[in-house]
Amino acid sequence: MILEGIKCFLRPIEKEDGPIVYTWFNDKEIIDKIIGFRFNFSMEEALDWCIKASRESNKDIKWIIESVEETSKPIGFIGLYNIDFINRNTEIAVIIGDKNFRGRGIGEESLKLVCDFAFKYLGLKLISAQILSDNEPSLHLFKKIGFEEEGVLKSRIFRNSIWHDIVLMKLIMEE
Repeated sequence: MILEGIKCFLRPIEKEDGPIVYTWFNDKEIIDKIIGFRFNFSMEEALDWCIKASRESNKDIKWIIESVEETSKPIGFIGLYNIDFINRNTEIAVIIGDKNFRGRGIGEESLKLVCDFAFKYLGLKLISAQILSDNEPSLHLFKKIGFEEEGVLKSRIFRNSIWHDIVLMKLIMEE
């Protein structure tokens, strides 16, 4: 399913996105700020990730983000993870991999599009996010669109010889 906004559109991930995903997954600046990925992803692992992401799933839905300014150029990805239709909740994560497109409101619009999709189309009630405590841009972005801090998991990620906290965020569909 394609989601369209004013600044960007979200399209399903394809195997052909492997090379750009490989670049993002091997960008230390990106990897140091996110949870769940490690540095030194191989091309084979990136292609495999894209193939798995492109398959229909009841648990995860992922999209490539493209700017309206430069169509056919992936600039990031966003996804819903661990979708739980019984308890009506999911997790969300977003990465703007192309540094030239950061700070333009594309991450914000992408999050709004996917949250709207999750609430209205999937019928979910709660969306959560886990963000490293030192990832100020992401914390600011999520708060800007209405996510609230739910708690902090102390010393959960060991990266670059330092323990990092995880901030738990949530957005609840308004009744």
